[in-house]
Amino acid sequence: MNILIRELKSKRKTLLIWSIIIISFALLGFVEGIAFVGDTSIQSLMDSMPQELLKAFSMESFDMSTPEGYFGIMGPYFALALGIFSVMTGCTAIVSEMRDKTAEFSLSLPIKRYQLLFAKLIVVFIYGIVLNALSTLCSVVFGLTVNAQDGYYTFVLVSAGAVFFIQLIYLAIGFFVGCVFKNHKRASSLSVSILLATYFFSMFSGMHEKLEFFKYLNPFDFFDFYKIMTSGTLEWIYVIILVALSSLLIAAGFISYQKKDIHI
Repeated sequence: MNILIRELKSKRKTLLIWSIIIISFALLGFVEGIAFVGDTSIQSLMDSMPQELLKAFSMESFDMSTPEGYFGIMGPYFALALGIFSVMTGCTAIVSEMRDKTAEFSLSLPIKRYQLLFAKLIVVFIYGIVLNALSTLCSVVFGLTVNAQDGYYTFVLVSAGAVFFIQLIYLAIGFFVGCVFKNHKRASSLSVSILLATYFFSMFSGMHEKLEFFKYLNPFDFFDFYKIMTSGTLEWIYVIILVALSSLLIAAGFISYQKKDIHI
């Protein structure tokens, strides 16, 4: 419990910074959305844009003049931002011991390595949920501001679940990379590069039919926000896949870290 409290306190600044980022992003996006909702001319403008461009940014199916449509466009960007948080924090929570020269102190504590790892993992998981809840709260406030119907709030809550599972897989990727690599700069760069590569592949797969098969390999494509809006549920096969892959990566990270030589 003491190590968990220590980790919670040590990551408070990170949580504060990311909370400001999420709130600022939501404020900028939803202030614009207040002006768009109810204005049918904005959708006419969107319809005149190239379909390939709209597909790249997941905007081809949504009506921006409705609360659901505007949130459907914002949703993937919340997923990207929270995914970046998860993969970066999942990795740096591990490699920061070497970066900050605190590995000697941590390893001198009367706990096993796996207990230290577990505490770090739980802290990142908790803070990820906090940021997810914060983005959801901002979306609910937007809905109240524009007098959205009940369907909007269902869409927001189910989308929060989708974003959570996207966070989970990238947390697992960052955690695994942090456990495997000894060089903290290389580990951090690789983990973020993996996320950005999958995100850009998601954009390109929407633009070209020949790249559509990438959507079966890409967490950002596992949950289609338009399908969530129309069905009000997640595709549970992708939930199972993401939970299974995340579990495997985390388990592999624990095994690798147990064998890892920590240079102090």
